[in-house]
Amino acid sequence: MEEILQFLIDYAEEHFGCTDVDPNDSIQNSIDADSLDVAEMMVALEERFGYYLPDGKLIEMDTLYEIAEYAWKDMNGMIKAEEE
Repeated sequence: MEEILQFLIDYAEEHFGCTDVDPNDSIQNSIDADSLDVAEMMVALEERFGYYLPDGKLIEMDTLYEIAEYAWKDMNGMIKAEEE
């Protein structure tokens, strides 16, 4: 999960000019990203890790940590087990 989280932090710093990104802070507050910015970050996530985060799930998430955690769990087959 750390690799995914670090990727998201690095992306935010590089593309949004942020420094000292707190992955537990709200995306809007910590990186001042709107929905289009977040969508572009998710495309980058998909390109880097081959993982697509469903739009419906993305709407439920407010932090980079939540995105990284969900992506990692889903990529490792843990989400389906939790939902059963």
